[in-house]
Amino acid sequence: MESETRESEISTFGLDDIEIQKSDSNFIEIFLYDEEQNAYNIFTVEEDRVLKIEYRKQVLEPEIFRKYITKRLNLANSIIKITINKTVMILGNHI
Repeated sequence: MESETRESEISTFGLDDIEIQKSDSNFIEIFLYDEEQNAYNIFTVEEDRVLKIEYRKQVLEPEIFRKYITKRLNLANSIIKITINKTVMILGNHI
């Protein structure tokens, strides 16, 4: 996608890992690697001159209670390629 904004806000809630790379083009490239087929959607919106990128997990079936596993992996990773000279703010639980 192409964006004229100088700032980007990336919400990493629901991802296990995220990697930010320099883009060689004028486009913002978002790659989502999801082990569960079609479990995540990527939403982008431009508000107040800020590009907001968010990952949302679809609720397809109720989660199974696991007695001995305290935290389940989300099984999703992302790579975002952003052009240079842009400000990036990352929001999330574990960065």
